Amino acid sequence: MASCLPTLPGIFFRLGYLLLTTLFLAACGTSIKAVHNPLYRASTHASTITATASNSSAGIKKIGIIVTTGTMTDCTELGGPASAIPCRLNATTVTHTCNYAGSPSTATCTYSQTLNNQAIVTYHAETEPVTGSSRSTEEITYAGGFPPVAGIARPVWWHRDPPDPPRYIDIGFFPDADYVGDYLDFTGDLEAIATGVFFNIGQNFAQDYTIFRGNVNLWAAPFGADAEQSCTFSFNPLVTPIRANMDGQAIVHTANFRDCAFITLGGTGSVWANAGNPAQRFVHESGHFLHGQGDEYCCDGGYATAGTCKNVFSSEAACQSAAPGADANPSDCVEIASGATMTGAWRNDDGRLETMADQGVNADFHNNSSLCVVQRFLSCGSGSCY
Repeated sequence: MASCLPTLPGIFFRLGYLLLTTLFLAACGTSIKAVHNPLYRASTHASTITATASNSSAGIKKIGIIVTTGTMTDCTELGGPASAIPCRLNATTVTHTCNYAGSPSTATCTYSQTLNNQAIVTYHAETEPVTGSSRSTEEITYAGGFPPVAGIARPVWWHRDPPDPPRYIDIGFFPDADYVGDYLDFTGDLEAIATGVFFNIGQNFAQDYTIFRGNVNLWAAPFGADAEQSCTFSFNPLVTPIRANMDGQAIVHTANFRDCAFITLGGTGSVWANAGNPAQRFVHESGHFLHGQGDEYCCDGGYATAGTCKNVFSSEAACQSAAPGADANPSDCVEIASGATMTGAWRNDDGRLETMADQGVNADFHNNSSLCVVQRFLSCGSGSCY
């Protein structure tokens, strides 16, 4: 069985075989995944859903993609007040089926359609192996085309029918005022950030978020937020209800200033869209505003933490005490410092690049920060992300 499982960061193995079998139960049998492209574009465009299924022993017989498309509304047609979370009118459903001769071990099926303004789409894919049980993907909803004028959160990657209790972290992306009304430009930048973070197993910095993509909902907001230097964030009345429905908010801006975020379990941060790697920048800032992790670089960061799971410590003894729980070496605890400049904060430094300390695609969450991020996602599985 172990030979069928993909290679994962060491932290996942330390969390036990149960997690591995939960995440990758289909690795030796039938598996299927589906994704739409682009994730969200605020113009009339061709949208393609791609489903890929595998069964190395029996082979794949067919794949079906079930797609429901309608018009996104603010739900007032139901007789109540306007909702920040959208409803759908005039829905139509199609099933696109691909059949395969020769029982291929891996097969791909695509369905494309043109999305006009105010479109909202829900889809899932199903596959039938030559022998054995069928499998299906999670159901995903997304928006397309220019959105309605109302203050509605536009789904980018939304699990529309969550279980009870829900197990998702809702992340809202808000266009900054410096886009000067160019919403299409914002959705292009959002595409680069979201794909780079949540659909990118190939680069170290994105591995944790890509593996746990099933525990997040991603949303785009209308104009109404503004980020400035020194963690100065504002939200106008149009987007305030959307903000209230999110666990975390990323204000995406084009002006060149230093990004920052509140250190909290669910809050706000900024992301410079024109940075060399805005996706990696989002991961670092979200380490603050989604997971309450402190900076691990010297000498002008934020060295506080939120919640009980910490990556930065007030003393060497506290760092050493926390190290075994993260499968880290207590002897690697060092004070965050540069030359004679000392911060009084301690971290575990084993020589690897760390997301909360370093930039670049090879930096990732590990040791204490990885433990905290993974624990947050695992808590979603039990029905309480925060």
